[in-house]
Amino acid sequence: FDKYYKQRQSMDKQKEINLKLDQIIEKNTSNDSMTEEKFTELLEERNNDYNLDSMWHISFMGNKKNQEFKNDVLPKNSKKITNNSFWINGEFFSFILIATIISFTFYNFFTHPIKNHSIIELILCIIIGIIFLIPIFLVHEILHAIWFPKKAKKELWYEINRNSLFLFSFQIYSNCPLKRNRFLLMLLFPNIILALIPLFLWYCGIVFFSPFISRIIGSLLTILFTCGASDYSLFFDTILCTKKEDNIIIFKNEFYSSNAT
Repeated sequence: FDKYYKQRQSMDKQKEINLKLDQIIEKNTSNDSMTEEKFTELLEERNNDYNLDSMWHISFMGNKKNQEFKNDVLPKNSKKITNNSFWINGEFFSFILIATIISFTFYNFFTHPIKNHSIIELILCIIIGIIFLIPIFLVHEILHAIWFPKKAKKELWYEINRNSLFLFSFQIYSNCPLKRNRFLLMLLFPNIILALIPLFLWYCGIVFFSPFISRIIGSLLTILFTCGASDYSLFFDTILCTKKEDNIIIFKNEFYSSNAT
């Protein structure tokens, strides 16, 4: 009885919070900084899944095709982060960044030539390595998640994409707003920890066993870094299209900026 009573209390509290949120949104959050702060506070509380045993409040939700956005909210003063410039945009800067990393990797390959190993052996080792990268993708998403407030609800989804190199991917989702600088750090943090720093050590020869093993490690780290292309693109577009004091919020898998002043 106590278990169901507590669940009913949580449901009643959830309804009360959602009602307050609806009232705040109707008053147009863009004209009242206190309202905006209250909106953020209530949103974080609403996103609390009331499960203190979950790690950072991350809930595994299943297949992304079943994702719903019933409880998502968006301030009325929000603007979708879009960049219509042909050259000065996130995709262009992301391409330059990734091309630079790939160039350094190939340079390292040529300066450490393989001897007594066939190309087939190299390809097989890389395929095996790619399989081991899948758990790293899961860690990648968790490293994104820890930048959201502790009580914010974070959903972990998986997606099967036959057009993707890995066929299988993960995605972390939260409707809780973040300050712009915190959001930018959230985008880059997993890529720096899991790819950029190991690549730097590899370039310097610190992570080096033999030319053959080194080439496999360099290939996998480069692939891992390249997989962060969407993070880099969004990072540059956020810098170019938003203000320092803005909040960034994810709404139905789209990214919006909300003026906090």
